[in-house]
Amino acid sequence: MDKTQRLLDPIHGLITFRHDDPVDCIAWQLLNASEFQRLRRIRQLGFSEFVFPSATHTRYMHSIGVYHMSRRILEVVRRRQGNDYNKDRARVARLAALLHDVGHGPFSHTFEYVEKQRGYKKDHEFRSAEIITGDTEICKILKAADKNLPQDIERMLKAELPDDIYHSIVSSQFDADRIDYLLRDRYMAGIESGGFDLEWILDCLEIGEIYEEQEDGDNLPLQTLCLNHKGIGAAENYILTRFQYYDQLYFHKTTRGAEKLLAALLVRVSKLIQAGRIDQTGLDPQHALCRYFAHDDPGIDLYLDLDDNLIWSSLGQFSRAPDALISSLSLRLMNRNLFKCADLSHLVNTGGDALGRFKSALKKFCGDNNLEMGVDLMLDEIPFNGYGKQNVEEGGALKQVWVRPNSHDIALRKIDEVSDFVKAVLDKKRLYRVYVPESGMREGLIKHMEGALK
Repeated sequence: MDKTQRLLDPIHGLITFRHDDPVDCIAWQLLNASEFQRLRRIRQLGFSEFVFPSATHTRYMHSIGVYHMSRRILEVVRRRQGNDYNKDRARVARLAALLHDVGHGPFSHTFEYVEKQRGYKKDHEFRSAEIITGDTEICKILKAADKNLPQDIERMLKAELPDDIYHSIVSSQFDADRIDYLLRDRYMAGIESGGFDLEWILDCLEIGEIYEEQEDGDNLPLQTLCLNHKGIGAAENYILTRFQYYDQLYFHKTTRGAEKLLAALLVRVSKLIQAGRIDQTGLDPQHALCRYFAHDDPGIDLYLDLDDNLIWSSLGQFSRAPDALISSLSLRLMNRNLFKCADLSHLVNTGGDALGRFKSALKKFCGDNNLEMGVDLMLDEIPFNGYGKQNVEEGGALKQVWVRPNSHDIALRKIDEVSDFVKAVLDKKRLYRVYVPESGMREGLIKHMEGALK
């Protein structure tokens, strides 16, 4: 770049890409690659606009926000580490932060569910790796800077657990991704509750040392980001915000209901296409979805043709499909005539054999009702809490939020060990919600289930 480039963002204000910063120069080129521009056509929150009409922001701006946040956190690391600061690892972390979502498909996790239903195992992380290392503009830009850069970024994004402080900035309980989407989603959805003080958290960030037990029994010392004792309250607000937003926004029953409809629609379309019955879908054989679903292992070129806009523009064609189920489901989505939600969580979260009895009673009800031309009752089974107990217990040391409880204490502790509030949030909870075509059927289901599980 021959000059500094600037973007205005409603969350972070002015975001600059400096012409004298080599990593910013690479990042600006990546922003203009066709694979990254595709993220303009994939919304961050999918169907959330059905409930929060202004929540129409995209993964494009979110990814830029994550890059910006990674720079801010890495600046803290640079100040704290001094001469030990690893510029090469920092470069990989910054670019991995920018590219972490580049592999998302249309409607993101809903499309991943459709892929699993048709026996396809690649998730968006795998697709991101294919884009970063494959025959793409993004890969060419990275290789021009450093031939090893695509593989270095791929390893960071595909690894299940972070292996150093730089990696934890991209993937941990307190990383650049989570910070940006909590701030951005709150603002764009118009939610007034929750929120946390980012500036205070960044001011309280320090580097501490923890020990992770290895398979040979030795304890490996690791550097990690931590919060000093003044930042514990801010960390609690951060975790409370996550808890509230999963409840109010990400797992909202209406949003989930719309996702269920789209998943049922696309699963049906894919089955008909694979059976050679494209004429029943309402689509032209050269439509991008037809070309994609016709392959058992579609390549990255076919995948990159898919985005949210393609799905929305296809609903009109689906509504005229000879297949009655496809036509019905597409019309429901077009007109926001969604299935009704029956929340049955209170009938399951009772321990013992409650889940087995619940599913058995649900199956019996399904057998008594021919729902929506073959669409079974859609069960929404969600493991839910705002912090992630499984990650805390099994996610490795660098996946956790560490705090220094006192100003004179060098030893770090997990936040759930010093905060009664976080400990309470960690209580396990599951949501069991079933979606049915009409309100009357919902009442009948609830009555049936309560009677069967007395």
